[in-house]
Amino acid sequence: MELEQTVIEIPNGPEVNYLIGSKGAGINALQDATGTRIQIQRTHEVPPGALVRTVVIWGAEPQRAHCAQLIHSKVHECQQRDQARVNSGSPGNPPPQQDQTVIEIPNGPAVNYLIGGKGAGINALQEATGTRIQIQRTHEVPPGAMLRSVTIWGGEAQRLHCAQMIQQKVHECQQRDQSRVASQPRGMGAFGGIGGMPFHGFGPSSMPMLGGHMQETVIEIPNGPEVNYLIGKQGAGINALQDATGTRIQIQRTHEVPPGAMMRSVKIWGGSAQRQYCAQLIQTKVMESRQGSRRKTRR
Repeated sequence: MELEQTVIEIPNGPEVNYLIGSKGAGINALQDATGTRIQIQRTHEVPPGALVRTVVIWGAEPQRAHCAQLIHSKVHECQQRDQARVNSGSPGNPPPQQDQTVIEIPNGPAVNYLIGGKGAGINALQEATGTRIQIQRTHEVPPGAMLRSVTIWGGEAQRLHCAQMIQQKVHECQQRDQSRVASQPRGMGAFGGIGGMPFHGFGPSSMPMLGGHMQETVIEIPNGPEVNYLIGKQGAGINALQDATGTRIQIQRTHEVPPGAMMRSVKIWGGSAQRQYCAQLIQTKVMESRQGSRRKTRR
């Protein structure tokens, strides 16, 4: 006689390992207590970025209902435990008695790539390594910082494994962005800089055809020495920014700027996080240019 089944869903995060228990002890205890059979959706069967995971319960109707209640209770226990950890220290921190490792990752697209959709990436890493991970929050990062800290809590071997996996994810992100840059060869259309100084970059005729998925951000920078400082020698500055952020950049040409204009527009194409990061780096370069000019004036 084939047993009937009930399918429920649980969050696809730390709750999964909490429910399974060490070497499956949690699931075995639930099965023994309720007279059911339980199967949790395997990691490779879960769609990337999924927020929930299915749990199938086999048995008689009252047993299945009882089991489902116990599973939801375990999920609630796990969430209360994690909330207690948050309340016991600074936000997001596990219990203070756990050892920690701090590593740094680039403060750019790699951050969102690591976090994943609605935290799915971090949750998967925590689940795979048995660690707790906290990425430095945006408001905690100094303006223009190139790196962001990642704190990992857990056993020594777990922390080491987690750090290796994080660096691997960062490398994946950088390879992805580099392939995007390489797939869009640069056009070298010359146009004038400040005072007729030549440099190379994108003009309307040399801009590669960007796919419909590429969105645009327009920012403004001072129409002065900052422009050439940003562009760099023979476009090296702009090229470095594009490579670092996986974006495409176009600075308004000299002949397109109205006479006497104090500002010049800069267009950035790419993903949302990439454009935001690029805009931050551009503003940092503008500040560097001004600081350099002030030092020269004082001499």
